Amino acid sequence: MKIIRVTNPEISIPLLPWFAEAEGELSREECVKGLQILMTEMSEETCVLVATDKQYMKGFVVGYIEKDGGLWIWQAKKSKDMRNFQLLIHKLYTWARTMGAKKATLGSDDKRLRRLYKRKYGYTPIGGNLMEKAI
Repeated sequence: MKIIRVTNPEISIPLLPWFAEAEGELSREECVKGLQILMTEMSEETCVLVATDKQYMKGFVVGYIEKDGGLWIWQAKKSKDMRNFQLLIHKLYTWARTMGAKKATLGSDDKRLRRLYKRKYGYTPIGGNLMEKAI
């Protein structure tokens, strides 16, 4: 498995089917536009990592450094057969630490997903649908 840091905003187009779409939130098309804006206007503060196995994409994660200096994990998704998703997340944490981040924050409406991040990755709820972890 290879993990590649992508800096070209055009990567957002092939990621369209991978973006999570929740009811009442951004559509996949809006996520593509949002990622293009992030990668254009905040290119130094944005990290897009893509995991591939041979020619197939297995997962990706998008994070950016917030104004308060923390890492915000904006999108993360993996295929069912991807192993070592933690390695992808760890690479994102490593990048964030080089940018001076001390904590990672994420949000999800999915209770099952929040429980998974709490149990598997050590995140703690901080109110509402938000979770946080020291990195």
